[in-house]
Amino acid sequence: MRDNVDILGVFHDGSIVEVSGALPKINFRIKIEYLRNMFPSKGDSFLASLSGCESIEFYNWESETRTKALNEIQAEEPEILSIEQQGDIAHIICSTGELDVLYKDIEFQLDSGESVTYKELADACNKYWDDWKSRANS
Repeated sequence: MRDNVDILGVFHDGSIVEVSGALPKINFRIKIEYLRNMFPSKGDSFLASLSGCESIEFYNWESETRTKALNEIQAEEPEILSIEQQGDIAHIICSTGELDVLYKDIEFQLDSGESVTYKELADACNKYWDDWKSRANS
């Protein structure tokens, strides 16, 4: 079982607006303003660099089509709803389909270029949702 398969879950409600690179190194730009606003410097997205990437495939529920072409996956702008681990694969449930990615490691950056750790992302995500719940209960 690989580590870090489900960590993309911190980007719940974010959209993958850019997919670049080539196997074995794929890069996502994930636009998610509410989470990005939890960090200093201006911006609206995060960069996720997946290394040791062996495969990537998007399945569109409506058209019932599959694609491995990065430009076609990018055109879908998949909105991340949840992540499931299926063996070594990150199975990302999106608003219009499913994105399966098999990778070994992942690193994150703010869109302004500063590195950010998964712990920093998770802490910011938890703080945002805790604050949201507090506002909702007020």
